Amino acid sequence: MRWTTPVQHLMRTATADTELGGQRISKGDWLMLCYLSGNRDEEVFDESDRFRVDRDIERSITFGHGVHICLGQHLARVEMRIFFEELLPRLDWIEIDGEPRRSTSFFIGGPKSLPVRFKMN
Repeated sequence: MRWTTPVQHLMRTATADTELGGQRISKGDWLMLCYLSGNRDEEVFDESDRFRVDRDIERSITFGHGVHICLGQHLARVEMRIFFEELLPRLDWIEIDGEPRRSTSFFIGGPKSLPVRFKMN
């Protein structure tokens, strides 16, 4: 889920003057929270643009943070775990078989299609 996030970005308004990463932010400024970028932050994730299934995802912002955290995150994590626990033991192999296409939405993202070839056990 760190590799690509369902929610791509949100807009927020600064409630107070502050500074973040050397950038001055004034009260009332609009801020774009870019989840795709945040989940690839080089200061947080080693080899941030490399897909690694063994990566610790605890610092991921895939499901938001704080008061804006996704209420369905626990169900989503359980569904993904069960899906892979059931699928992977049944596969001999799986590979991409074509060009993946992403959704064209500016708000909700993810794959529109991901052609694959596989062989079952």
